[in-house]
Amino acid sequence: MLNSLYAYLKQFKWFFNGVIALFTFFILKVFVFEFCVVNSADMADTIHKGDIVFVNKLVFGYEKEDVLYFEFPAKDSGEKKAFFMQRLIAKPGETVMIMNKTIFTNDLIFNDPLSIKFNYILDTDTAKIDSLTRVRYKLYEGGSISKKGKYAYSLTSSQADSVKRLYFVKNMEMRTEKENMYDERSFPYSRLYSWNADNFGKLYVPKKNDTLVLDTMSIKLYFKIITTYEKNKLEIKNDSIFINDELTKHYKVKQDYYFVMGDNRDNAIDSRQWGFLPKSYIKGKVLGVLVHKSKE
Repeated sequence: MLNSLYAYLKQFKWFFNGVIALFTFFILKVFVFEFCVVNSADMADTIHKGDIVFVNKLVFGYEKEDVLYFEFPAKDSGEKKAFFMQRLIAKPGETVMIMNKTIFTNDLIFNDPLSIKFNYILDTDTAKIDSLTRVRYKLYEGGSISKKGKYAYSLTSSQADSVKRLYFVKNMEMRTEKENMYDERSFPYSRLYSWNADNFGKLYVPKKNDTLVLDTMSIKLYFKIITTYEKNKLEIKNDSIFINDELTKHYKVKQDYYFVMGDNRDNAIDSRQWGFLPKSYIKGKVLGVLVHKSKE
């Protein structure tokens, strides 16, 4: 009888331990970590679409060069939430500027990883780059853009060095938008700011409790912060700015903001297009790749 009781209690102990383990995993999953599938090519070649990454959600501060996991801000009302991963370029209270693709934060050159990619145009003496060459040189993103042997590929610096030495490549150039060339797709979507993806800023990234000076030019930068992210009513009447029906020339920021970019620089939709990333949208920091999806 004692043996039967002992066996019964032992089974109950295993059940109890299982419940504790399951509960602990649930708590960790909700509050501490998450496994996420990468759903865009914004961070190639650092992480690829289809990779499974480990995200730490219990982070008390973010540093430049961290890869953040966040709710995508550039969506229409009614759309489902989407989550993306991009690199932190500028923290709250810092400035960011891009000159001919080179990034400066607080007037210092940003430390780019070797895995960043840019778009290149290749002129060749052949109308077709064969599949063997594409696999050998990892030419996965891009392809032919002309029947006369012209190609466009997204390449890392080391890839570009290798490809330009191929005997059939007559010329290869990195695609770069000109300085002071207004791009309507670039934040803040105003001709008052002649910015594009390759020549952008100087832009100040607001921090909590900053007092922003508002006028008809600066309001272009801060409109979405005031209205969408911090839920205020904003009206512009002639040259006057009204927030919550009060005439004002200042606004006190309620949370920190960040500036992020994808490592796949010429193909990412990031802060150059949609502006500031609110702290409340950040869900965690990517710690590493757990499962890498190999190219076919």
